[in-house]
Amino acid sequence: MGVSLDEICPDCFEISVRNGVCTSCGWREKDGPRFPNMLPPHFVLKNRYLIGKPLGKGGFGITYKAYDLEYQNICAVKEYLPNFIELKRENSGDLRLLNNGDTGRYQHNRKRFMEEADILYRIHSYPYVVKIRDSFSENNTSYYVMDYINGINLKQVIAGENFIFSVSQATEVMPVSYTQLTLPTKLEE
Repeated sequence: MGVSLDEICPDCFEISVRNGVCTSCGWREKDGPRFPNMLPPHFVLKNRYLIGKPLGKGGFGITYKAYDLEYQNICAVKEYLPNFIELKRENSGDLRLLNNGDTGRYQHNRKRFMEEADILYRIHSYPYVVKIRDSFSENNTSYYVMDYINGINLKQVIAGENFIFSVSQATEVMPVSYTQLTLPTKLEE
């Protein structure tokens, strides 16, 4: 008798879900964030990445906790899913633009999303930058896979504690000095 995907917890990835509750970590099916057009838990990307619970959503995408079936470890998958373009998720997982007039902007920003993955990949040896493992396109969108780091992010640190960085703390986590940064000459949409 095989394992049903519904028995795999989208948080700890143990085969321990019974009646919508994980007996291993306590995850509950009804808990956690829900975002429009997010991939459902247990969706498999690239025949390799088992999607788990969503970790967060920003303007350009959504990040999921995931399980790498090839290397058998937990990772994070970021999906290009902009909130400034009307999209619909099909049952197949494909994203469909609801307004064909958005095609150019969607593709332009999708390319920028993948450029972000490439930049992160190239600076992966820096100690404060998450390691990018893989990037690919599927479902009329793009993804990149990174190491999963359990904890809170910088935004949560600042919001939770009204934390103010000293100059030395801020420069310690910056991968390059500000004099080496190339800044855009104008703001883009």
